[in-house]
Amino acid sequence: MQKFSYRDSLYHRPTQKWVCGRASEGLECEIGPDGHGRCIAKFECNPHKEGSRWVCTRSIKYGGVCPDGPRPDGTCCLPIDPPCNPVRSWRSKRAIASRWLFAAILGVVLLFVGQSGGGFFISPGGLSVAHSTFSDCGVCHTAFAGGPKSWLHEAFMGESNYNDSRACLDCHNIGSTPLKQ
Repeated sequence: MQKFSYRDSLYHRPTQKWVCGRASEGLECEIGPDGHGRCIAKFECNPHKEGSRWVCTRSIKYGGVCPDGPRPDGTCCLPIDPPCNPVRSWRSKRAIASRWLFAAILGVVLLFVGQSGGGFFISPGGLSVAHSTFSDCGVCHTAFAGGPKSWLHEAFMGESNYNDSRACLDCHNIGSTPLKQ
């Protein structure tokens, strides 16, 4: 069973974009890099003051109390030199790859749609014979009047289904309670 005590196990911060450059060697620093991918660990511990003396705070996982203890000015006696070179976390790499893939797919779709005759990619096809007399999509689709921004909103939010169905009742008689909710 994995131990989760702060003395026995590290908290790996899975949502952060950067990880310590020494993590692959199992020697990562406790504090980890900042949000911009810079190493901020200068010493192996960050001593705290108890009364008039400084006390080492290095965890047992990293070797416990420093052999020489903190310096008189309160800094650790074990500097980290050279600092690590933080690397992107796997989660961050996947997010970047996903964004690039989405942008590439969107670019290809826009390229095809923008070509002459490219509208067939988004065209739903011809109308049925009964509806072929309509020349304006807005007769049945309430979002049509709002333009492309409204179309995208409707495609992902689907808020006008009821209003679109009510438009059918202008021509079709479907009983006394056709849109019972």
